Amino acid sequence: MANYSAGKVPDGGGTVNTLSRRVYSVLRDDILAGRLKPGERLVRKVIGERLGVSTIPVIEALYMLEIDGYVENRALAGCRVRSLTLEDIDNDLMLREALECQAARLCAQNAVPEELDKLMKKARQVDRFVRSDTPDQTLGSQIHWEFHIELGRLSGHSVFGEMLQKVWFQRYMSLNSLKAIRFEPPPEGWHQILVKKIKKGDSDLAEQAMREHVRFGRKDDLEALKVYLRESAPGGKKG
Repeated sequence: MANYSAGKVPDGGGTVNTLSRRVYSVLRDDILAGRLKPGERLVRKVIGERLGVSTIPVIEALYMLEIDGYVENRALAGCRVRSLTLEDIDNDLMLREALECQAARLCAQNAVPEELDKLMKKARQVDRFVRSDTPDQTLGSQIHWEFHIELGRLSGHSVFGEMLQKVWFQRYMSLNSLKAIRFEPPPEGWHQILVKKIKKGDSDLAEQAMREHVRFGRKDDLEALKVYLRESAPGGKKG
């Protein structure tokens, strides 16, 4: 049975469209947190009853989730949480690299010192969580995500923040669902090193630093997915 968040969606006297956005947020968060697993079926009536809404906002929410790549509709199979494949994650990571490298170039050109100082403060927070032996995974992931989205925003073009948010959500949806961990911790001060290079104002240096940054974890992410696919296959063994 699907493991939806407890509680109902507050209507707040809102319209169907407002309720749809709220249902969307609840389901998206459940997917990102791993409460709804890849391939898990999403039944409109069940979702509506659990969240205290009619099926109309549920249908609209599922449509939005499909557009954003969180769920998929298949003939005779109904609506399900999007299944994970090695190709999907590889494509997401390649897209993230392209977006973040260009964002870093523009950030080096456009961000003012005060903004970069704030980004450095966020980088210190991220590095503290990344290197911790017993990090708060939820808070650490949130701070990490905020750092990269803020860097995209500092590029001076809102599209980077918007697109990175989608790609970053997809990445964490996958990793949380897989319960994947990074096999090799990044170097000490990894995010601070990145910001220091961006602060030099050299676009080429900023792009190269970001490319190294993004590629560091790519191999581990794909390896985690390989392990997951092997263990989840019929007859697959754990460990």
